[in-house]
Amino acid sequence: MSSHILSVQYYLAGQFDDAIAECQRTIALEEKFGVAYEVLGGSYAARHQYQEALPYVQKAVEFNPMNAISRAYLAYVHARLGKRTEALAAIGELDAASKQRYIPALAFAIIYTGLDDKDRAFEWLRKAYDERYNRLAYLRTEPIWDRLRGDPRFDELRRRIGLPM
Repeated sequence: MSSHILSVQYYLAGQFDDAIAECQRTIALEEKFGVAYEVLGGSYAARHQYQEALPYVQKAVEFNPMNAISRAYLAYVHARLGKRTEALAAIGELDAASKQRYIPALAFAIIYTGLDDKDRAFEWLRKAYDERYNRLAYLRTEPIWDRLRGDPRFDELRRRIGLPM
């Protein structure tokens, strides 16, 4: 869906108003397109508007209940809202699910980033690197990692991936 692709590009470029508008266009075309809600919630979260992000990341999980990244975004928003119990519960749920199916390490890194646990966030980002998880290609631009920028481990990971500084 071209509107969704455009919304992701706006999100990655830090043009959150445009990303939100495109997500809303996408949702108008396909109301149950869960990933559009994830980007919409992520755009609000990138602006530190976590309360506004919450209903959208909840919808993302509702429409994609098996999507670990959507679940991680919801836990990230919970963590940023000070709801540590909900965020930690999500880690437990994803860990349990990993016994039955593949759960990307990136999901755990997202949650630990929201919890401001940088050591564990980097541990899981390294695991995502070992998995060759494709979304690491956006490490340099994805706003969710803003909390980790400035840490030497972030630049080290970028170098390992081969992303420009």
